[in-house]
Formats: sequence, structure tokens, C-alpha cells
Amino acid sequence: EEEAAAAEKKRAEEEAASAEAARRKAEYEAVEAARKKAEEEEAAAADRKRAEDEAVEAKRMAEEEAAAAEAARKKAEDEAAEATRKKAEAEEAAAAEKKRAEE
Repeated sequence: EEEAAAAEKKRAEEEAASAEAARRKAEYEAVEAARKKAEEEEAAAADRKRAEDEAVEAKRMAEEEAAAAEAARKKAEDEAAEATRKKAEAEEAAAAEKKRAEE
């Protein structure tokens, strides 16, 4: 009976050791999974930040380009108005000169 009790005790100790090893393995895997999840979340946050920064920069550049295009349009409009004014002055001077020549 002592042998049976000793064998039972040894089996119980082996089961306890096996259960402890399984518990440690599960704990390690849980820690690793949490670490991996945190790394993935951090990478995703960095990707989102990078995308937001790129969108802000693209918007800023588009606004600058639109402002430059508007300035160029305004300048061209002003130059056309000045050219029209000079043409009208030249035509008026030519008509006055012609009238003087006829008189």
C-alpha cells in the first residue's frame, strides 16, 4: 500500500508540474500576444498619423497652387485691361493726328 501511495504521490506531483508548465506557457503566450497587439496598434497609429500629415500637406500645397493660379489670373486680367487701355489711347491719338492732318 505504501508503494501505491508513493506512486500516486509521484503521479500527482508530475501532474502538478505539468499543469504549472502549461500555466507558464499560457502566461508567456498571453504576454507575447499582448505585446504583438500593442506593436500592431502602434504601427497602425503611426500609419494613420503619416496619412493625416500627408493629407494636410497635400491640402496646403493645393491651396498654395490655387492661390498662385488666382494671382496669375488676376495679373493676366490686369495686363489685358492695360493693353486694352493703351490700344484705345493709341487709336484716339491716331484719330486726332489724322484729323489734324486733314485740317
